Amino acid sequence: MQELYQHLSTDLQKSARRSDDRLSALITKAARTSGIAQRMLFTLIGKIVDVNYAKKTYDEAKEVTDKDLARPTNES
Repeated sequence: MQELYQHLSTDLQKSARRSDDRLSALITKAARTSGIAQRMLFTLIGKIVDVNYAKKTYDEAKEVTDKDLARPTNES
């Protein structure tokens, strides 16, 4: 019985580690991709309109996003 428990425990640890590694990789990819998109959009808005407008729009979007992230979600 002890061997079975040990084997099961080892398998669960390996599985949890793989899941943690995958989640870490996905979070890293999401952060990298959003950073690239942010820089590309800022550059595009800066070229289409002007840099001051792009900066103002970025600051407003950042403020709203920060408020949204700080606000608790209301789940019904």
